Amino acid sequence: MRIVGGVWSGRRLSVPAGSGVRPTADRVREAVFNMLYGIGLPDGATVVDAFCGTGALGVEALSRGAAHVTFVDTDRAVCDALAATLDELGAEPERRRIVCGDAVSFAAGAAGFDLLLADPP
Repeated sequence: MRIVGGVWSGRRLSVPAGSGVRPTADRVREAVFNMLYGIGLPDGATVVDAFCGTGALGVEALSRGAAHVTFVDTDRAVCDALAATLDELGAEPERRRIVCGDAVSFAAGAAGFDLLLADPP
């Protein structure tokens, strides 16, 4: 699985072995972001990637210019793997946050975000 657009275009994302994570397909992510930017998603957006798994949607948003992404998933191993991936990509700590917890509860109390991406299992 690879990042489709932005500064990290072509870079690979890893899927934690045995995690049961089902990454969003490259073509789907490309179509989603083409539509979002087509309707005017601003550069510098603040984004939530709920049920993030590999973080593919949120990483794509960061790569394409999001100011900040909050990644939310319940699986500790997945959260740890995502942190390692973000470090490998060189994602600045001030542009990312990983919440290892329930995405529905987080989203219910979330405010001040431009976009909430959700791809639940």
